[in-house]
Amino acid sequence: MVVALALHSAPVRARVLRYAIAELQSRYHLRLEASRLDYSLMSMRVGLSQVSLAADRTPDRPFFEASYVSAELTRGAFVGDVEFRDVSVVDGRVTIARTAAGTNLPDSGPDDGGAPPALRIGHLAVPRLAVIIRDEPADLVVDIPAVSIDLAADAGRVALMAPARVAIGGRETRVTQAEGGATFNDGRSLRLSSLQVRSDEGSMRVDGTLALIVAEPSFDLRVSGGGELARLSAWGMEGELPQGTLSFDARVAGPITGPTADLQLAAPEITWQRLAGKNLRATARVTTGAVDVTALQFGLADGRVTAKGRLALGNAEESRIAASWSEVDLGGLVRSLVGSTSVLPAGRGSGTL
Repeated sequence: MVVALALHSAPVRARVLRYAIAELQSRYHLRLEASRLDYSLMSMRVGLSQVSLAADRTPDRPFFEASYVSAELTRGAFVGDVEFRDVSVVDGRVTIARTAAGTNLPDSGPDDGGAPPALRIGHLAVPRLAVIIRDEPADLVVDIPAVSIDLAADAGRVALMAPARVAIGGRETRVTQAEGGATFNDGRSLRLSSLQVRSDEGSMRVDGTLALIVAEPSFDLRVSGGGELARLSAWGMEGELPQGTLSFDARVAGPITGPTADLQLAAPEITWQRLAGKNLRATARVTTGAVDVTALQFGLADGRVTAKGRLALGNAEESRIAASWSEVDLGGLVRSLVGSTSVLPAGRGSGTL
């Protein structure tokens, strides 16, 4: 009994905390700061108060902070087999910053370039987590003031508790809903199922995997939904914007720092600069630098228009487009552009641009 009391005394807990901090820095190049360490050897539960965690190379820019973090370990921890039955976080905050010099995140793997060890957690509860992502090279800001996370191996849920903001370049949008199923069953990847997301532009469903505890974090997601064409196209166009409703189906995959989205788009009717089109279909690839339209076709004045091109995002290069049309009713096309007129062309036309 005396030994147990001594092991749980404040001086011993302080010494154990100093040891843990030194081990984290030596083995994993992490800087841990905490005002207090609590633990119970009987219940296998540990807790840290006023937690701050930073990469060793950026000690003044922590990537994680919390008022309190508690965890229950399995008995295997006594022999070096670390597995968490339960982890809970109070007032958590994740801050990810990327500049031309690098990020504030720790190296994703050990010094030999391999994958980091899996993080085995039976249950994770974060009632309220704030997330800030600032990526200066990509001119990207993601501000999530509050999200609730409850994860287990076979069930779980994430839910946005307050509107989030996403800004790229000079444009931004609000995300007002993000809620759905989530699991963390292999110690490395977060699996999303039927995540419903709603923003100023429209709504979508997200399914797929985010590989997080790996040598190169990445994701592979299936995204489908729809929205207002004008608001969606404003992210890649200027001037007068097309009007209508758009549905999309996409696979978004690749490293988190530079993903690629392969899109399939459809719109029953669109109007743009007094032109009216029908049955639009398009395929495109979107990267952080451009939108490559590999195929675009729609009906116009009883004819058909096809096009392909590249829409640059930013000032690195100019946009370009190539188009062709066939069997277009010339009289109907002129009438839609200029209104009533005494002279109208007759016949149908084809051509290229």
